[in-house]
Amino acid sequence: MSLRELSDESILRYHANVRSMVALDIGVDGRTLLGEQARKRAKALEDELTRRGIEFEPIVWPE
Repeated sequence: MSLRELSDESILRYHANVRSMVALDIGVDGRTLLGEQARKRAKALEDELTRRGIEFEPIVWPE
């Protein structure tokens, strides 16, 4: 399913869930458990939210 097919509410909820997972990602030995694929999906979500003109809280990734 493409992001364009999701309702505004669904895409916001999806983005919030990813943001929560990133905030909880403690990792092992200083590494995060969420990888590059999660970052790409989050970027796609934020791009779609921006395209729709929906305000959202950006995901802050651990350094």
